[in-house]
Amino acid sequence: MAMAGALRLAAVASAIALAASIYLALPPAGYVIGSPIEVDGWVITARGVVEAKYLKLRSCCGLTFYRAEKGFKFVLVNLEAVNAGGDYGELFRARGFRLITDRGAYPRARLAELKPIPVEALSGEVLAEFVEFSELPDACVIAPGESIRGDLIFVVPAAERPSMLEFEVAGFGVVRIGLEGSYSSA
Repeated sequence: MAMAGALRLAAVASAIALAASIYLALPPAGYVIGSPIEVDGWVITARGVVEAKYLKLRSCCGLTFYRAEKGFKFVLVNLEAVNAGGDYGELFRARGFRLITDRGAYPRARLAELKPIPVEALSGEVLAEFVEFSELPDACVIAPGESIRGDLIFVVPAAERPSMLEFEVAGFGVVRIGLEGSYSSA
């Protein structure tokens, strides 16, 4: 009985080691902040990265603020996509956005998943330290030569540092953009 348990434990340890080695062996980023990526009739560029404790939706009358939970922070990656294909009605099809940090990987958070700060809880700190954002739409159709720009939101542990943005583009594959050294803390 003890031998069977030891074998199972060894198998689990081996599987964990294999998964860790695969994760650590991710290919390096093929692009960096500011470098245009031409793919599937689109030119995609990561324009910037910002870390923040508080967020405010950018709009004409937006009075909604968000606070990162204790021990976490928001990381915003600003992305621009230009329809360079010449076809009207071409759908921007990027998906599966993940932020890779120095310690893990995190999926994109949606605005609907964030918890707003109640108006009565707004303080001078929130008003002094917030970062405005506008969420990148999930899918959009834009005219040739036109662009769409918005932020991808990620919620990560406060001590971790962003290193790479990873996503898939239909008909192309996985895109990796290096973020190290290209961001600011708000």
